[in-house]
Amino acid sequence: MGEHPNFIRDFVTLREGTEVPETFALWTGITGVSTALGRRVWLDMVKYKLYPNFFIVLTAGSGKCRKSTTIGWLEDIFDLLDPRPTLIAQKITPEALWGALKNEQGNGEVIVKGKDSSEATVVADELTVFLNRRSYEQGLGDLLIQLFDCKRRPEYETRARGKETINNSFLTVLGGATMKGIRDTMPIEDDLRLCRQTTPSCLTFYRNRQPRLNVRTNGQDLGTHPYHRGTGHTGQTRLGLLR
Repeated sequence: MGEHPNFIRDFVTLREGTEVPETFALWTGITGVSTALGRRVWLDMVKYKLYPNFFIVLTAGSGKCRKSTTIGWLEDIFDLLDPRPTLIAQKITPEALWGALKNEQGNGEVIVKGKDSSEATVVADELTVFLNRRSYEQGLGDLLIQLFDCKRRPEYETRARGKETINNSFLTVLGGATMKGIRDTMPIEDDLRLCRQTTPSCLTFYRNRQPRLNVRTNGQDLGTHPYHRGTGHTGQTRLGLLR
């Protein structure tokens, strides 16, 4: 018998010969599966259903570990899907996010691709552009907390149209960030509250050093490049749960 296709395993192999850490590739691949599954799969917890949505943040120093590279790989794969998932990129207001879930085209702050549903994935290689002090003040943090619960009929008070309801919400977030960026742009009391209320969906993966990069020429392995030393580690940050 042949080996069954495994999207996550195959996605992780994309990192071979690059500076992308295995952990970053793994959880980016998991985001892809989460987006594809949406609300069609769940765990029955008797009193509630647990859906496979996540808030995943790939965290490393500026210019390190190719955070945007692995996120870009997933975006390219999303573009090949039919129907395409609804993708939200970069800066957005709470009302624009709500409109994206309703499949309404925004005013330039949101990129919406795909099907008419209340499911969406935020893909932000610079998370602090999407989620920062200003967006918190506009109410984006509160809306994210509500949407992470995947409620069947969540409500939101819009400025122009009053209270609105969407059906069967599902939101997954994949972002890239630096620790300095998170510290400088997110209010401490708010990011802790967001983490507590989206647990266990909120995961931050921190890599301190570049992975080893083997350099090859004409099929000959020249060993590890001296600039890329150390294997780094995954650790817990204020937004994360994984050690």
